[in-house]
Amino acid sequence: MSLKKNVLVLHGSPRKGRNTDHMLETFLEGAEKNELLDIEHVFVPALNIKPCLACFSCKSSGVCPISDDMQPWYKKISDADSIVIGTPVHFNGVPAWLKIFIDRCQPFYYRKFFLKQTIKPKTGYLLACCDEGKAGPFIGVEKTIEAFFYCINASLSKHYYCVLNGKHFNELVTAVDEVRALGNSVFSQLSQ
Repeated sequence: MSLKKNVLVLHGSPRKGRNTDHMLETFLEGAEKNELLDIEHVFVPALNIKPCLACFSCKSSGVCPISDDMQPWYKKISDADSIVIGTPVHFNGVPAWLKIFIDRCQPFYYRKFFLKQTIKPKTGYLLACCDEGKAGPFIGVEKTIEAFFYCINASLSKHYYCVLNGKHFNELVTAVDEVRALGNSVFSQLSQ
């Protein structure tokens, strides 16, 4: 049995190498070199996954019948000790690709609440950024992620919200330092 902790990192932005990815990279700096952590990244917009069809097959079986790129992620979510989500704010919510991924996790809801199956507890972390605003744009994102985490038996342990105000994440020295410190703290605790 491996003593490594499984950390699943969901990149929710459709724009690779931009603000959300830079924020995630900064958060993960302390984790990538940690031999006690097994980190797996998924660039969600690159997955070929169909939306949930509300067919309710998972209600009785706990399994989604749609055969696509989502299938291997059910086991990876189940096995994860921690889930890290990085997302931009799109119209006060998460981007469509990430929402489809979350919606396809409906089998976890039925496993937990109808089939009474045990789902491994996890810690959850959310990093979100938007261009303008204050706390308002993050409310929809947080509610969606909290609902997702509730179904997969994860607790939202820490979050970081960054308002870019027309700048690139890497230009915001205070934000970079705060995200780096948060990541170092989180992954130091996870590896104990």
